This record gives sequence, C-alpha cells and structure tokens, in this order.
Amino acid sequence: MSPFPKMAELSQKCDYRKIISQAAEGPGLAFVVFTEAILQFPMPPLWAIMFFMMLLMLGLGSMFGMLEGVITSLNDSQFITLKKPVLSAILCGSASLIGLVFTTNAGQYWVSLFDHFAGGYALMCVAFFEVVAVIYIYGWRRFRRDLEFMTKEDLGIYWTFTWRFVSPTIMLVLFTCSVLKSLSNVPKYFAYDSTTVSDI
Repeated sequence: MSPFPKMAELSQKCDYRKIISQAAEGPGLAFVVFTEAILQFPMPPLWAIMFFMMLLMLGLGSMFGMLEGVITSLNDSQFITLKKPVLSAILCGSASLIGLVFTTNAGQYWVSLFDHFAGGYALMCVAFFEVVAVIYIYGWRRFRRDLEFMTKEDLGIYWTFTWRFVSPTIMLVLFTCSVLKSLSNVPKYFAYDSTTVSDI
C-alpha cells in the first residue's frame, strides 16, 4: 500500500495555527514560531540560515563555558589525574551519548522533562551553594581582596552587603517558594505514548 494516503491524512489533521499558538515557549518558540515568522521576511532562506547559525553558535558557546567549568574544577581538585584532552574526550563523549535520547521519537518528551524538572531546582541549588562557599567558607574578606587586586578598584559596602545577605536570602526564598509551589500543585506533563507517534 502506498504511503501517500497516510501522509495526506496526517497533513489534513495538522492545524498549523493551533500548533503555533501552543508553541510560544521553549523549543516551540525557536523551531515553530520563529520559523513561521522568518517565512514572512524578504529572502527567507537567508534569514533562516542566519537564525539557525545563531542558535548553533549560542549552543556551542554555552557548552564551551559549561565544559570548561567542569574540566577546570576537576583538574584543580586533583581528584582525577587524567590529562585535559583525555578528560575532555570522555566528558564530550558521555554528553553526546546521553544527548542521543533527545533524538528519539520521545525526544520532545525528554526535553520537557529536563526543562521542567532538571534545570530550575538544580541551578538554584548550585547558585545558592556557590554563594555560600565563596562568601562564608572562602570568606567575603578574601573574596573582596581578590576582586580589588584584579580590578584595581575599591569595592563599596553595597557589594559586600549584597554578597553576604541579599543574594543568599533571595535565592533561598526563591528555592523555598518553588518547592512549596511544586508540593501544592502536582506537576503535570504530557506522557509519551509510542502508539500515537507516526512512522513517516
């Protein structure tokens, strides 16, 4: 049997206006809404190439920063004695293998799970403990002295007060409110159902 009737049936069920109205955030914003907007520009292929090259460069730049932060921390801690190129290859290979889950038919489902559950709490915890480690364990006086040595400028009391009290308090309040909101409102997401995914 020819696959063309199936394709025609699928395209009839597709309501692009509905898809665009529901995709105004996250990956849908970049890959659905912006793509539709680019089609309205003069010379759409040129703008599409520029836009997706910008996304690629943004992703690569973010990954370089994160990877360098992890590699530098592991090298400085001396827990791992591997050379930097070997450690980089292991970390990049591991990240690449883990990232393959996003290329499956359930890729959008995994992106949603990571976006909703892995990013927010983890980032807030890391930021909070970084502030605590630098200001209260390393010491705000040493940190201030290091910054003044590097910038050759005298730092005012505003920055010291912000590091010591304002930043940790705000992050702790945000984290507590996020956890309380998650406990009061049960998180909802669309479950992946392989029977509804079409093999085109």
